[in-house]
Amino acid sequence: MFNLIRKDLIVGVSSDGIRNLKYILLFFIFYFFLNSISYYTVSVVISYLIFVNTFECDYESDSRIFIRSMPVSIEDIVYSKYLLGVGLIIFITTIASLISKLTSLVFFRSMVLNDVFFSINIFLAILSIVLPLFFKFGYGKMKICGLIISILVYFVYGSILRMVSMIVYQVKHVNYSKVGGVYLSNYITDMTNTRYINLYSITFLTIIIFIISMYFSIKISKKNKFNYKSF
Repeated sequence: MFNLIRKDLIVGVSSDGIRNLKYILLFFIFYFFLNSISYYTVSVVISYLIFVNTFECDYESDSRIFIRSMPVSIEDIVYSKYLLGVGLIIFITTIASLISKLTSLVFFRSMVLNDVFFSINIFLAILSIVLPLFFKFGYGKMKICGLIISILVYFVYGSILRMVSMIVYQVKHVNYSKVGGVYLSNYITDMTNTRYINLYSITFLTIIIFIISMYFSIKISKKNKFNYKSF
């Protein structure tokens, strides 16, 4: 399984060499021209581009022969893609956070915890939907459709996260008790709701969905056994 991850990194990242600088350029384009959403969006975009590039390389090089020569199971192939996705978003988010921390000394703010939550949740939600489709229909057929779905998930899931984040912020910073009456009642209700519905619980739900998606991908891959063109 880890050999598959290493293979993906070598083929999808290392082989690009100097062209990987495009990701740094992309970061600064987002940072300076789309600053308000750049803190979580850039990690998602770069991780997605690197991730799908591993599928693109497999598809173009027809890696079925190579994969068949390796002592790996269907489960290993699926696990490797999911683990690669998790590793990518964590690594890219960490790098983006460090860069924004350094640039914040001169330009805009640095990343905060909410940005990290947004990045990880959105990217895992995207993978949870597109990966089963890639394994089912193959990357070649789902390339454009997968991109469209990813954009939709970004906006929908991002909106949900922003709404939850805003509610939690308001509960913590609005002083309901000064007004009393119905406002105090609203405060108690909101406090109760945000205790269970917050970015932590949303992240937990996203992880559950991610695991369920992995289960379905394994079932799909076993049904399409030896259809390595999907990978």
